[in-house]
Amino acid sequence: MDYLSMNKADLVLRNEQTNQIYAASLDYKAAQLQGKKIARDFLLKLQQRIGIEKQEYCDTLVKELFSETNGDLEMFLEDRTSELVKKNFATDQRVAKDMGITITPSAVVYDFSSEEYGVLLEGSEELKSLPLIFGTATELDTFLQSAQSLQAPKLSMIHEIDSGLILL
Repeated sequence: MDYLSMNKADLVLRNEQTNQIYAASLDYKAAQLQGKKIARDFLLKLQQRIGIEKQEYCDTLVKELFSETNGDLEMFLEDRTSELVKKNFATDQRVAKDMGITITPSAVVYDFSSEEYGVLLEGSEELKSLPLIFGTATELDTFLQSAQSLQAPKLSMIHEIDSGLILL
């Protein structure tokens, strides 16, 4: 809550923020049902408008941004409240819990030559090391061996992994 610069004692404001974050998460999960490209485009537009331009999260904004992705708006509006999207979100939460993720931003980097080996990077400072990870295999091995302060995640429920990086 500190990064939102809000009064921790204001439960009404905290609940409102939590509800908006949950709704935005479901919107992103609904966008994912229409493909990775549309979902990524939607998320980047949403982050730009809310995070940088400081616009209020609302249905009008969501509809406008999703329309700009060239996705099927009618299907998106139906999906965003569906049980499937809620189930997918809950699965993501379980995966994050299984990996020991406790703060945002976080990233888990995998060495796909060994399915049981991954490194959890938590917080902005640790994420600055990401460019080191995307070097050669030798550089990656060196980095992973020297990352004593980083925790190795539990890998129990990884479903679709399409690259060496999952951001949660």
